[in-house]
Amino acid sequence: MSKFLVKLAQRKESEDGSLTIAVEICMESLPSEIDVSILSLAEHRILIRVWELFCRYRITEIERFRFIKGLIWSYRLHTKTKRKSKESYFIHDLRCVSMALAGGLPIVVAISMFAHEFKEDDEWTDEQLIEEFGQEITDVVIPLSKPKKIYDSREARLRVHLQNLKEAKPYVRWIVRICKKIDRKDNTHDTAGLSSDDQRQLFDETEIEFVPWFSETQDEVPRKFRWFDAVLQNDIENACANYRQGHVLAVV
Repeated sequence: MSKFLVKLAQRKESEDGSLTIAVEICMESLPSEIDVSILSLAEHRILIRVWELFCRYRITEIERFRFIKGLIWSYRLHTKTKRKSKESYFIHDLRCVSMALAGGLPIVVAISMFAHEFKEDDEWTDEQLIEEFGQEITDVVIPLSKPKKIYDSREARLRVHLQNLKEAKPYVRWIVRICKKIDRKDNTHDTAGLSSDDQRQLFDETEIEFVPWFSETQDEVPRKFRWFDAVLQNDIENACANYRQGHVLAVV
């Protein structure tokens, strides 16, 4: 077992013995750019899960290189940036990537889940994306990322975003769609810290705009991935139903 894995296993064994077992599954160390000593236990857990899943993928060297770059950039940019839930954006990135890997989706989906956050939250240019991740991932990320906050209202920004999603280039359209579905699934399950208005907007937009689009375009997904697409759909619809039920009970 590598030096990194031994160090991590020893550090966490007393807190959670299962982590040691999970760590040993990974046969190679994480990139040296990632300082695990600054991560929280929750970040450790999801990072180990992502790395374990990634190590099982049979991919080209360039795909491997781009995935690791995505992981390193996410670590650099998002470990100190907090969501409203008080979790780091790094955890959000890793959860989304973990879903893509666990579903056995093409590695381009996982890399795009990293890269779209850099476009959306860190204002990377298209040229930066092409340089770091290539044209295909850039073609996914551009429509996947919400446009800048230059519109008169949230509704106007949403309309533009939906139009961009629907007009994605045909060869990456299903990837854009499933990336958005993964992101929406995580958002509807991570509502801690959101105000009541923010929660209402999140679930209204999901039910009114995204769920119908997801349903209408499900046949675009390759057959071998439709089971996973159906799982995501079910999780999102259940989250919406649970929110509505809780809201009704609160009113009553």
